[in-house]
Amino acid sequence: MVNTPDFLKRPNPITQKYYDLTRDIGESGAKDFTPNEAETERINMILDLPDFLNLSMEDKSLLWYFRYSLIPNKRALVKFLMCVDWSKEKEELESMSMLKRWAEIDIDQALPLLSYLFSANEIFKPKNGSSFPNYQSRFNEIRQLAVKCLEKQSTDQINSIMLQLVQAYRYEYFQASPLRKFLLSKATRDETLAFTLHWHVKLEKKNEENGAMQGPYKQLYKDFMTELEIKNKDIYDNLKI
Repeated sequence: MVNTPDFLKRPNPITQKYYDLTRDIGESGAKDFTPNEAETERINMILDLPDFLNLSMEDKSLLWYFRYSLIPNKRALVKFLMCVDWSKEKEELESMSMLKRWAEIDIDQALPLLSYLFSANEIFKPKNGSSFPNYQSRFNEIRQLAVKCLEKQSTDQINSIMLQLVQAYRYEYFQASPLRKFLLSKATRDETLAFTLHWHVKLEKKNEENGAMQGPYKQLYKDFMTELEIKNKDIYDNLKI
C-alpha cells in the first residue's frame, strides 16, 4: 500500500489551502525537491493512469511540487501539463520554459498532446479557455512538440495512426496548424499516405455530425488536393478517378 506524502496528509477542509501553498513555491525552490521512495511510488501510480482521466487535486499538487524531478521522464509530460494551472501567468511561463527542457517524447506521448486536452481553437475551446487568454498560442506550441515526434516516425507508423491524426486535426490551431503542415508534406510525397489521408479527410468533410468542423475539413481536403496536383500529379490523377 502506497503512503500518502506528508504534505498531502491534511483534513479535507484545508486541502485547498495546502494545494495553494504547493503552487506558490517558485522555480528556484522547486528545483531542489526530490521525492522520497513513497512519493516516487505514488507519482508512478499517477503516471500509469489513463491519459484522459481527470487528476485529483492531490495528484496535481504532488506532480507540481516535484515538477523539476519529472523533466527527465518522457512519460510524465502529459500528466505534468494536465496539472498546470494555465490561468496563472507565472505557471504558464514556467511550464513553457520547462517544456523546452523535457526529455524527448515518443508516439505514446505525442498522441495525447494532439488530443482535446490541448485544443487550440474556438470550436473545441478548452474548459479553462476563458481564464487563459493565451491558450491558442500556448497549446499550439505543445502540439508542435507532438508533431516534431511524428516527423521521426516511419511511413508505416504514420499510416497506422492516420485516422487518429485526421481526427486530431479538429483540435488544431487552424491559422497555423503544425499537424496540417506535417500531413500535407508527408502525404504529397508518398502514395500510401496520400490514399489514406485522402479517404479519411473525405469522410470527415462529408460527415454532417462534425458541425462547425466540416468547414476546416473541407479546407484541408482542398489544400491537400491542390498541393498534391502540384507536387505529385500521378497520385493526384489516381485519386481523381
